[in-house]
Amino acid sequence: MKLKHRAVAASLLLVMTSAASVMAGPTADGMRFADRGQAEEMIVDLPLHPVEGIWEYPADEVALMVLRDTDRKGLFKIYYVEGTDCRLYPGQSVGEIEETAERSKFKISLCSRISDGLPGHSQTGVATLSEQDDRLIIEMPRLKLKFSPSVIFPTLWNKLRLNMRIHTSDPLDKLPEGWIKTFPSADSATPSKIRYL
Repeated sequence: MKLKHRAVAASLLLVMTSAASVMAGPTADGMRFADRGQAEEMIVDLPLHPVEGIWEYPADEVALMVLRDTDRKGLFKIYYVEGTDCRLYPGQSVGEIEETAERSKFKISLCSRISDGLPGHSQTGVATLSEQDDRLIIEMPRLKLKFSPSVIFPTLWNKLRLNMRIHTSDPLDKLPEGWIKTFPSADSATPSKIRYL
């Protein structure tokens, strides 16, 4: 019976210490905050670069915080704030943004896989900040596969003289993908969401 009580006590202690560490501050793998409200409190009084703040990516239903890296000039870390992916926790580092010679263009690296509970395998692309500093258009490299039967089976396809091409055109494919800044809003005087009294 004593062994069972010790196991329960050890489990409770582990839960309490991990919950307390959520409020402890920066760690090697990210920032520590429990929710969006705490993330906003962390940055509300800071002098922010236009790319810094809390951004939403509607396509994946995720909110991310971008903050300046204190160790490297021109580098910004991307932290998970909230979303539907239960494998990530608030404050976990999921990528970085780096300044380039052009004010509105950034090099962005985002983690694309989770292995052993940690984000990894980053992919690099280009992020373009809008003129109003409230949108970040993300362009990542995409893998394009072209199937050419004449290369794989040249003798067969030369006899048949068959040329197959499948092409679809969807206007939604032309829409840019990216993030929308939610905090702080571009115009602090007007709230980004309607507030009903």
